Amino acid sequence: MADDDLLEQARALHLRAETMRTDAAGLRKELGAEFRESGIELGLARDRALRAKMTADHAVEDA
Repeated sequence: MADDDLLEQARALHLRAETMRTDAAGLRKELGAEFRESGIELGLARDRALRAKMTADHAVEDA
Protein backbone atom coordinates (compact mmCIF):
# COMPACT_ATOMS: atom_id res chain seq x y z
CA MET A 1 0.00 0.00 0.00
CA ALA A 2 2.71 2.48 0.98
CA ASP A 3 4.75 1.42 -2.04
CA ASP A 4 1.79 2.23 -4.29
CA ASP A 5 1.58 5.72 -2.79
CA LEU A 6 5.30 6.25 -3.32
CA LEU A 7 5.02 5.03 -6.89
CA GLU A 8 2.13 7.41 -7.57
CA GLN A 9 4.07 10.29 -6.00
CA ALA A 10 7.10 9.45 -8.13
CA ARG A 11 4.96 9.37 -11.28
CA ALA A 12 3.35 12.69 -10.38
CA LEU A 13 6.74 14.29 -9.73
CA HIS A 14 8.10 12.91 -13.00
CA LEU A 15 5.12 14.30 -14.92
CA ARG A 16 5.53 17.66 -13.17
CA ALA A 17 9.25 17.76 -14.04
CA GLU A 18 8.50 16.97 -17.70
CA THR A 19 5.87 19.72 -17.80
CA MET A 20 8.27 22.23 -16.25
CA ARG A 21 11.01 21.31 -18.74
CA THR A 22 8.59 21.80 -21.63
CA ASP A 23 7.45 25.15 -20.23
CA ALA A 24 11.06 26.28 -19.71
CA ALA A 25 12.00 25.34 -23.27
CA GLY A 26 9.05 27.32 -24.61
CA LEU A 27 9.98 30.34 -22.50
CA ARG A 28 13.63 30.19 -23.63
CA LYS A 29 12.49 30.09 -27.24
CA GLU A 30 10.05 32.97 -26.72
CA LEU A 31 12.52 35.20 -24.88
CA GLY A 32 15.59 34.21 -26.88
CA ALA A 33 14.97 36.68 -29.69
CA GLU A 34 14.28 39.49 -27.22
CA PHE A 35 17.52 38.85 -25.33
CA ARG A 36 19.52 38.59 -28.56
CA GLU A 37 18.19 41.97 -29.72
CA SER A 38 18.99 43.54 -26.35
CA GLY A 39 22.47 42.05 -26.45
CA ILE A 40 23.09 43.48 -29.91
CA GLU A 41 21.89 46.92 -28.79
CA LEU A 42 24.10 46.74 -25.70
CA GLY A 43 27.11 45.75 -27.80
CA LEU A 44 26.53 48.64 -30.21
CA ALA A 45 26.18 51.10 -27.32
CA ARG A 46 29.43 49.79 -25.81
CA ASP A 47 31.23 50.17 -29.14
CA ARG A 48 29.98 53.75 -29.51
CA ALA A 49 31.09 54.61 -25.97
CA LEU A 50 34.52 53.07 -26.54
CA ARG A 51 34.91 54.93 -29.82
CA ALA A 52 33.93 58.22 -28.15
CA LYS A 53 36.46 57.62 -25.36
CA MET A 54 39.22 56.88 -27.86
CA THR A 55 38.34 60.03 -29.83
CA ALA A 56 38.43 62.10 -26.63
CA ASP A 57 41.76 60.57 -25.59
CA HIS A 58 43.21 61.33 -29.01
CA ALA A 59 41.96 64.93 -28.84
CA VAL A 60 43.62 65.36 -25.44
CA GLU A 61 46.90 63.98 -26.78
CA ASP A 62 46.78 66.42 -29.71
CA ALA A 63 46.05 69.41 -27.45
